[in-house]
Amino acid sequence: MEKRVVIIGSGVSGLLAYKNTIKIGLNPIVFEAEERIGGVWSHTLESTRLQNSKEIYQFSDFPWPSSIKKHVSHSQSSDGVSGILCMFACIKFNSKVIGIEYFGESN
Repeated sequence: MEKRVVIIGSGVSGLLAYKNTIKIGLNPIVFEAEERIGGVWSHTLESTRLQNSKEIYQFSDFPWPSSIKKHVSHSQSSDGVSGILCMFACIKFNSKVIGIEYFGESN
C-alpha cells in the first residue's frame, strides 16, 4: 500500500517538511488554510526584517541572493519562499484542516 503524507501549513516549517519528504522519495501534499504561503510571517508588517542574519535563516540548497546584504525584509522573504515553492510544492490553498483520522494498521 502506498504511503501518503499530508503536511498542514505552508509556513517555513511546512515547506521544510515538504522539501525533506520529497527528498526521501515520498509525494506529500500541503494543506494551507489561507490563499498564500508564509504562515505567521505573511501576517507581519511590510517594514519587518528578520533579526537573524540571512545566512542563519535560509535553506542550505537555496541561499539568499547576494543583493540581500544582512537581514531579510518581509517582501524579500515572501519572494524567496515563493520562488522555492514554485519549484517543487503541491499546495491546496484555502483548505483548512478541521480534523484528522487514521485508517489502517498501526505500525
